[in-house]
Amino acid sequence: MEEGGKVLQMVGVAMAARGKCASRVVAGCIILLFLATTAHGDGTGRKPTPAEQEFYRSTQDALAAALPADVPEGWEITDQAESDELEVVGIETGTRPMEVTYYLQWTNVALQEQGEEKAADQISAITGSSPVSDEDVAEYERLAVKVAEAAAAGDIETVRVLRQQMAEQAAVFNKAFGEVDEKIVEINRAITAPDSHVAMYLFANRLSQSLEPGAVRTVVAGYPAFRAKGYYTPSGEWHEETTTVFMGKGWFATPGDAAYQVSVVAKAPHTSLQTVVAVIEADPRRTGSIVEMIDWPALQAALDQN
Repeated sequence: MEEGGKVLQMVGVAMAARGKCASRVVAGCIILLFLATTAHGDGTGRKPTPAEQEFYRSTQDALAAALPADVPEGWEITDQAESDELEVVGIETGTRPMEVTYYLQWTNVALQEQGEEKAADQISAITGSSPVSDEDVAEYERLAVKVAEAAAAGDIETVRVLRQQMAEQAAVFNKAFGEVDEKIVEINRAITAPDSHVAMYLFANRLSQSLEPGAVRTVVAGYPAFRAKGYYTPSGEWHEETTTVFMGKGWFATPGDAAYQVSVVAKAPHTSLQTVVAVIEADPRRTGSIVEMIDWPALQAALDQN
């Protein structure tokens, strides 16, 4: 990297530190991840054929109809795939079965908000002020200016000494910010509410599905499945148990059960339904009732039509 680029990078670090740890707080707070549906679009592509549009529309409708229509008492639908028209497909479409995705998420909003309020109060208590003083940040900035001046003058030795001083100061900053992050993770782990979120995903024509380490083989609704225990994310949030169900013919596990793959039916149109992968993220005490609510026979009937 050029000297000027290194200097700008150092100044950027200093200015970030002056931001009162705001970015660190955001990173440590509760984060919700949402899956976006894709239609083989990668930014470039072509207009879908009428057959592709019809397959996309009918498959998405079939997936949506198979998921539960009723929401448990006290829960709300907080995210759901929208039924839309297929406007573009990737240039690779036609070389493999066309994938269609549908998802539905429920949340016990009252329970989740209760936990988030507790977390917000506790996090505010430890992030009300920066763990780095204004004086330390100002000194870091002064060092950055001196580095720029020494670099402009060609004084390489002075640049080296000043950079070492900045590195030592940055290590102190990182340690202080890291301690705040650790406290935020502890708070999230303590208040995260179990059985407050359910997510259901249906993937039509998915040909490979990675599995969580330690996933256990089982059978769900008569189909091969894997179940992985819940876990805490790096930010301290609880991720519910995951049950993955495989529908269609030709599935086989890779060594070590790291993934499940399927052999594509030779010469079948790419607009034919060959597989459905169902992923359920829920508290294990709730998973059984969700499995009963999913219309597996309807999904099988859609597979049998192809």
